[in-house]
Amino acid sequence: MSAHSAANTGKRKRISAGSQSLSADILRRFRRNKPAMVALVILIIITLVAIFADVIVDYSAVVTNHIIDRYQTPNAAHPFGTDSFGRDVFARIVHGARISLIIGVVITFCSMLMACIFGSVAGYFGGKVDNIIMRILDVFICVPSILLA
Repeated sequence: MSAHSAANTGKRKRISAGSQSLSADILRRFRRNKPAMVALVILIIITLVAIFADVIVDYSAVVTNHIIDRYQTPNAAHPFGTDSFGRDVFARIVHGARISLIIGVVITFCSMLMACIFGSVAGYFGGKVDNIIMRILDVFICVPSILLA
């Protein structure tokens, strides 16, 4: 065995001995990325606000009209001000985040379910069935998503 090949085997042993699992490596790289960590913290805060919306702001502030308080600028009572009917904008945003979060999770789950079903059917039958499914999906992909919405 030459000195060159011995050096390569030593490197391989050191690399494999010190290597981590793929998920640990991804997590380590994610932690080092400061913008990603800031985005994660913001996402966690928004999710917690949406989950605990009733604890943060009473729902009555969303639906109760106070015409006298309309068009108020941000203040201690209304952190984001009020709208044209005197409703608290912050309360409406907090409770709207809950609905948006639920819709996002449900739509994502439904999309994953449909993708698994179509992918399984295309993979199992193959041939013409696979080709038909792919052409239908190509039509959906080429249409701008804003039109589908």
